[in-house]
Amino acid sequence: DRYISERTHLSVNKTEDPLLSVVKGTGMLLENSNLLSLVEITPDFQ
Repeated sequence: DRYISERTHLSVNKTEDPLLSVVKGTGMLLENSNLLSLVEITPDFQ
């Protein structure tokens, strides 16, 4: 977690249930189209 935090300059939190965190984050993206557009992968992605 420290390595990722240092490389990305983002805070990192460990969780008891990582899959639940993914599901919650995906739900947040699907409910907020502006947020979704920030992480959307386009066909030109390489």
